[in-house]
This record gives sequence, structure tokens and C-alpha cells, in this order.
Amino acid sequence: TVDSKEFYTPNMTSNTDGPLKLLPPPPPPPPPQTPAKVSLIAHLPPECRPKVEPLLHLMVNIDNDDCFDEKERENLRNSETGNEIMSILASCREDRSKTMASMKLLEESGDEENEKAHEMNLLRFQTCLLRKSCPGRMSRFENCWTKISRRMIREQRAYAVSRFTCQSERQALERCAGSLVSRSVREAMEDSALADVDDF
Repeated sequence: TVDSKEFYTPNMTSNTDGPLKLLPPPPPPPPPQTPAKVSLIAHLPPECRPKVEPLLHLMVNIDNDDCFDEKERENLRNSETGNEIMSILASCREDRSKTMASMKLLEESGDEENEKAHEMNLLRFQTCLLRKSCPGRMSRFENCWTKISRRMIREQRAYAVSRFTCQSERQALERCAGSLVSRSVREAMEDSALADVDDF
């Protein structure tokens, strides 16, 4: 007697009204998890990082009254710059949420571990903002630094000249970020006397 189990076909099922039919193929395995991209800026000496605190302040506090009041936010929402900002924030939503969460945690418990975690979140958020708001200049800044070895950076820091490395690319990036902040303030305060001020 032949054991029927020897003829078991896992990918087939019997059908009394006709021949065997193939079962649908199993679903594909989930894609591998992509690790979070580490910010290049996080690996740079502090003096070599772009100085874009006004941009960070704007993007973190744009919904708060200490940044704009309701009328000013409405002006900004109805402007081209406001649409640009909303697009940037949509692209950087995850990094912004992590930054806001770590900021709150740091305020509640300002220990060293929370401080380091917040700094990393802030640098990732800054990287995302710069890549979306000033993509060309950010690309040139990052490309410049990929040509600099870690040994060269250590030597430059030893002679206190590291701040001159990729300086023109960094300053161009800072001007671009500052321009976005300036345009935002102008359009938010279009009905205010401050809108006539040339330099913010």
C-alpha cells in the first residue's frame, strides 16, 4: 500500500470537478528595514556646521504664537513662501516629530543622554530642512566634505583652520536658509510696518 502522503504537493489543491489547480503564490517577504540615514553634519566639527538657527527656530515654532500670531500665520499660508514651507515640513515631518519629542523630554529631564539624543535629532532635522529648502547648495556642501578625510579634519582642527574648509559652500548654504526665513517674515507681516524693513 502506498502512503498518500508521499504524493502530497504543497502548492496544489485537489478539485473534484477537474484537474489539480495551483494555489496562489505566497506573498513576497517584507522589504528589509533601511537604517536611518546618518546626517553628515553630525560628523563635522561644530565650527564647520552651517549656522542656520533662524531656520530651525522657524520650522520648530511656526505654529506657536511666539513666532507668528494668527493673522501672520494666515498671511503666510496664503503666500508662495508659505506653500514652500508646508512642502518642506511635509517632507521632514518624521524628523520634526522626533525633534519636538526629544525637546520635550529634555525639558522634563535634562540629563546627558537626553541631551545627546536631542542634538542628533536636531541635526537630522536640520539636514532634512537644508536638503529640501536649498537642495543645490546643500549638495555642493556635502560633496565638498566627502572629499575631506577624517585625518585631514583632525590636522586642520589642530591648527585651528578647520572653519575655512568648505567655507564658501557653507556660507552659500547659510545665505539660502536665511533668505527663506527673511521671505517668510516679510510675507507673514505684509500688513505690518515691519514688512518695510530691509534686513531681518
